[in-house]
Amino acid sequence: MFDGWKAPSIMQVPDAKDIAVEFFTLPKRYHMAS
Repeated sequence: MFDGWKAPSIMQVPDAKDIAVEFFTLPKRYHMAS
C-alpha cells in the first residue's frame, strides 16, 4: 500500500527514551471504531 515505507518512530532517536513519550492504540492501528 505504501511501497514498503514505514513511518519512523521518535524512539529511534538516540536518548529519546529519556524525554519522549510514544502512544500506541489498537483502534488506530487496525482501523477499529472506538
